[in-house]
This record gives sequence, C-alpha cells and structure tokens, in this order.
Amino acid sequence: DTFNISVTENLDVNKFLCDDSTIAEWNSQTLPKDELSVQNGILVSSATRWPLIIDPQGQAAQWLKHREVDNFPYFGTTSISEPRLRDQLKYAMQEGKTLLIEGVEEELDPMLDPVLEKNLFKQGKTYYVKLGDEDAEFD
Repeated sequence: DTFNISVTENLDVNKFLCDDSTIAEWNSQTLPKDELSVQNGILVSSATRWPLIIDPQGQAAQWLKHREVDNFPYFGTTSISEPRLRDQLKYAMQEGKTLLIEGVEEELDPMLDPVLEKNLFKQGKTYYVKLGDEDAEFD
C-alpha cells in the first residue's frame, strides 16, 4: 500500500534551512564555503541549544570570533582548562555575552551539561541555570 505522501527528491538540507544570502554573509565574515562549515553556521544561528562545534582546523572559531567580536565578555574567549571557567561562564550568562570555550577534547566538564542543554528554571522574574553547586543568573 502507498500512503500518497509527498516527498522532495534530492533535498539539499543546507538550502532548505538557510538561504544563499545568509551563507554569503557568513562567507564575508570568514566562514568557509564547504558543506560542514555551512552546517556549523546553521547550528550556530538556528539551534535551540548552544552548539558544540567540532572544529579541528579552527575555521568555525575564527568565524565566531569575527561574528561575535562585539558580544564577547571583556576577557574574550576562554579554554576548557581555564581554572576560572565557572566564574567566566557565570559572568557571560549574567551579562548576556557570547562565551567561546576553546580546546574541548573528547570529554566535557559535567558542569557544562545544564548550560548546553539550556536547563533553565525561573524564580520570580529571573531565569537561572544550575552551575555546579550554585544557581547562576541567566540573561
């Protein structure tokens, strides 16, 4: 039996999720034109959670640094091995800043799980996220 469901043959998911002018804008911001880079751009721009980007050549990081230069915290980017990572993350969330964490290898600090999953909760009019053993304000 057939169900008469419409199907688009040879669907290009990148073209379905993003238009050429947006990709051209990303390219002007140093994002390469290859398919994986465009997919990273789609994730950064459209994901409901914060993306974890696999970027062995550093191209996405370079693009994000260019794209978010005005929205980084005063200390810029950080690394997964930074001893003050929790404080930096807390500051960025409270101030609504973009935090780029570089140097992530195969294991993530479990402290980041609620942040990456956007496990927010509301107390009064303020949103919070559990950050280790404390609640951090989220803007």
